[in-house]
Amino acid sequence: DVAYSPSGSLLASCSSDKTVRLWVPKVNGESVVLKGHNGAVRGVDFSHHRTGDDSLLVTCSDDKTLKVWNLPDKSFRCSFVGHKNWVRCCKFSP
Repeated sequence: DVAYSPSGSLLASCSSDKTVRLWVPKVNGESVVLKGHNGAVRGVDFSHHRTGDDSLLVTCSDDKTLKVWNLPDKSFRCSFVGHKNWVRCCKFSP
């Protein structure tokens, strides 16, 4: 799964290697890796709270969790646990 940030300044991709990568969509392909899941990451979505708001990212995984990331400092914010099976997709509500 991949998602563009509301401002278009970031692209998030998820991977079976348990990571999420944040890409700056430019020629040189700069990226930052977010680590925290214990299973393949299946979905990513940016918050759409305000136009151009790139402050939050939600991710979901085969580890049965959703995680929220604070993007300005690329830090982990919180985890949602309790699913009985893999979490295959995640979306912020507008």
